[in-house]
Amino acid sequence: MFYLLLAVLTALVVAVLLHPLLRRGKDEVAEERQDLAVYKAQLAEIERDLAAGTLLPAEAGTSRLEVQRRILAADADRRSAVANGAPAKRLALAVLLLLPLAGFGLYSLLGAPDQPAQPHADREDVAMQRALQERATALRAQLAELPDDPEGWQQLAMMRSMLGQFGAAAAAYKQAIALGGEGAALHAALAEALILQARGEVTEEARKALGTALDLNANERLALYYLGHALEQDRHRDLALQLWQDLAASFPEDSKWQRRLKRDIERVGAASGQ
Repeated sequence: MFYLLLAVLTALVVAVLLHPLLRRGKDEVAEERQDLAVYKAQLAEIERDLAAGTLLPAEAGTSRLEVQRRILAADADRRSAVANGAPAKRLALAVLLLLPLAGFGLYSLLGAPDQPAQPHADREDVAMQRALQERATALRAQLAELPDDPEGWQQLAMMRSMLGQFGAAAAAYKQAIALGGEGAALHAALAEALILQARGEVTEEARKALGTALDLNANERLALYYLGHALEQDRHRDLALQLWQDLAASFPEDSKWQRRLKRDIERVGAASGQ
């Protein structure tokens, strides 16, 4: 009976607190800015020229990529407006987290927290993870002695990414770039670490890294992949689908990357009704 009452009271408190926090402060923007319509018309014109044979496929791909990047830039104002509602959502999330924590504190006093938890499944890659962590620690100590080695920082960044330490990986990639590390792949890897650190969100910093990578190599496939995620995030699902379909065609049939792209294409296609 006690736990039933506690659950009911917790649900009531959550409902009372979250109701004013989650109310919409204003209506969503109903129409896209006029320049976005212009850009989409340009994309349609590119496709018509390609179909008519007046534009080569390589030229069409370059022109399409440039227009897509302009669309991302044009969406900056809309993203900023949407972000204005973020504080309320963060506060609501804090409420959702703090209430269960308070309940756990009460349970630790009145319940039986010393009972053993259910065991987790053994991980097959524990030994590999431990070895990778040891190698990363040794390399970090080496870089403390020779901090001006961009290749060493890049290797450390790759290890941190493999360990799921994406914030540390991004910091190491930035250090490698600051020390003169070059190449589109390096900037694309930095963008990936930043996106994974943000749990899939293509942040402004990640967008800049993607832009640099594509400036250095317009065919950098990792950067193109995450450019598709940026387009999806900005609600341009049709453009993301087109980009990923073109990119999937550049990989061998049934390769790991092609399977990954097909999953994204199916997911976004289903969401957009295509």
